[in-house]
Amino acid sequence: MADDRASNRRRPNTGLTLAAIGTVLVVAGIQAWKNWPVALRYRQGRTVEAGRAVVRRYVGGQDSLSAAVCHLATAIRRYNNLSMRLASMEPRQVRRIEDKPLFVPPGIDPKDPRVEELTGNAYRISIPDAIPAGVRTEIMRLNDSMLRARGFRIVECAT
Repeated sequence: MADDRASNRRRPNTGLTLAAIGTVLVVAGIQAWKNWPVALRYRQGRTVEAGRAVVRRYVGGQDSLSAAVCHLATAIRRYNNLSMRLASMEPRQVRRIEDKPLFVPPGIDPKDPRVEELTGNAYRISIPDAIPAGVRTEIMRLNDSMLRARGFRIVECAT
C-alpha cells in the first residue's frame, strides 16, 4: 500500500501537462493569427469579400446608404490596418500599384452612381488616424466637396 502511494506521487499529472500544452497552443495560435503574414493576407481577403458583400447588398436594395457606408468604412479600416501590419513585417519590395475598385464585386459597375456614392462616403469616413488631424480635416473637406459636386449625399457614422 505504501508503495502505491509513493508511485502516485512520482507520476506526472497528465491533466496539468495537457492543460499547459493546450494553453501554449492557444496562445501560439492567437499570435499566429495576429502576426503571421499568411494569416494576415487571408484576413485581408476575407475583409475584401465582406466589403464586396456590403456593396452587393446596397446595390441590390437590401441595405440603406448609411448602414452600408458604415459597414464598408469598417471593412476599409480593417483592410488598411492589416496592410500596414503586413508592410511592416515583409521586406521592402517594389510593387506595381493597381488602381482597381477593390471593394466592388464582379458584375457590378464601379461607375454606377450608387457605388460611387457608397464608396466615396466610406473612404471619406475611413481616413486613417495616423494622418494628422489637420490633414484629415482638409481631406474630409475635399471629399465633401467632390461628393456634393456630383450631387451625392454625405453620410456620417456614429463613432
